[in-house]
Amino acid sequence: MTPESPKPARDREFNSRAESERVAITPCIGYEKGQVAFAIDQAVDLLGGWRNLVPVDDEIYIKPNLAGPFAPDRAVTTHPMIVETVARVLRSKGADIIVGDGPAGVPSPTYLKLVYKRTGMISLGNRLNIPIDYDTIPEEITIQHPRAIRCLTLTRSMISRTNMISLPKFKTHLFVRMTGAVKNLYGVVHGLTKVAYHSKYKDPGDFTALLLDLVDLVRPRLTIVDAVMGMEGDGPTWGRPRFVGYILAGTDPLSVDYVMSRMMGFPEKELPLFQVVSPPKVEVVGVPLNKAVLKGFRLPQPNTMRDGLEGLQWIPHRLKEAFCRELLPRPNIDSGQCISCGLCLKSCPQQAIHMTKAGASVNHSRCIRCWCCNEVCPSAAVRPERSLLGRMLSGFR
Repeated sequence: MTPESPKPARDREFNSRAESERVAITPCIGYEKGQVAFAIDQAVDLLGGWRNLVPVDDEIYIKPNLAGPFAPDRAVTTHPMIVETVARVLRSKGADIIVGDGPAGVPSPTYLKLVYKRTGMISLGNRLNIPIDYDTIPEEITIQHPRAIRCLTLTRSMISRTNMISLPKFKTHLFVRMTGAVKNLYGVVHGLTKVAYHSKYKDPGDFTALLLDLVDLVRPRLTIVDAVMGMEGDGPTWGRPRFVGYILAGTDPLSVDYVMSRMMGFPEKELPLFQVVSPPKVEVVGVPLNKAVLKGFRLPQPNTMRDGLEGLQWIPHRLKEAFCRELLPRPNIDSGQCISCGLCLKSCPQQAIHMTKAGASVNHSRCIRCWCCNEVCPSAAVRPERSLLGRMLSGFR
């Protein structure tokens, strides 16, 4: 029998909450141990303190964003010093801790070991004697009141724990525009099931509804965002590292993401997240939000049909569909960078990628622009490009 999730304690309608959610912003200019510890403690104190937020006498799953086997200085993954600081605090207060994530790719202990090694998690685990999660066993969970899907295939070890602390990275994302507190929970989805869900939910709004189902199900006790070094441009893996200089913290993932989106400079209704649900009421404590907004922050390229066509008001509506695929950036593989590892082929939900003697190649007629290939590529071979016609047309306003 498939386990069924309990009805979420929070109101099913995020928008109906009468009180504002508190999000803390504290300055942190580097990953030196003392700086990070001070910034995180300050942020948590502004929210009410560790013991009021987290059951420190219980088992706690720490989930950073470990999108792939990338070194910390790439600003793709949560920096190990953020993870270490949280782990040290919780252990000092008596908590049992485990650290882990479910990166995109084939679910195997071998691949997890590679990811954990390159992201600094194995070194952290050895140094602090903290267990690292290698579980790859799936479990089906039925949601009583879903937005998008009733039955989810998740990684057993992550959902068997009742207490999770989420440690996302401050990054942009080509598909859903931003990856933060809500998107970080997609790591709970089991292995290549991530690919299947991308295939099923091709529209960013539909995919966001799935993410909100995960928010309801997982309900992390606390979210602490690594916003010391973030990523701008065409994230989540091959954007440009950008100094941000903050730690963000909150108990509500949507509120944390709302603050992140304002810091990045997204118009309020541009994010698929806040097209599906209205922006929450937020009380920012610590650094005022208007002081934390980043000047000149580079947003990701347009990636949806609407984004690609909104500037072409001079084209009759009936003709826009004919142009849409040419206007939008699409994944193109640089044969000089491709190492023929096949990870993009395995991650593509539409089977739009095949291998040639020169490396991987994309069938753009099948591509849905979910950018899974870009996210898993270890060599920066997958790049967003427009066709010649698309470059010509997108220049008109």
